[in-house]
Amino acid sequence: MDNPSPANENGVSESKVMEVFYMERKKNLMHIDYFTKKDMEDIVESFFIKGGLPIPLEVDETKTLNQLTEKDYSIFFKELGYEVTGFTKYDKDQHHSYTVAYPGSTKDEDEIEA
Repeated sequence: MDNPSPANENGVSESKVMEVFYMERKKNLMHIDYFTKKDMEDIVESFFIKGGLPIPLEVDETKTLNQLTEKDYSIFFKELGYEVTGFTKYDKDQHHSYTVAYPGSTKDEDEIEA
């Protein structure tokens, strides 16, 4: 099994997945998930290319979907609120979506961050 690697300048292999998490603060939940190359392409196309969200300045807007690197996808997904933890070879026994409750914060903290 490959260890997650930080985003790099290489293209994304069909057998690799991007591992992510995001926090749903008002419900005190952390969602852990992964995206395949097809998922990543579909999301970037839907939100940024067709959906009208601006392409992040750090990404070369002349690239095609096939030319995007792990670093590029990390930037796109960060714009959508995800924390990218790494890219690794897909493992059907390891890669599942999880939702985990975490200790709550006070309402004042939630209102400040909202």
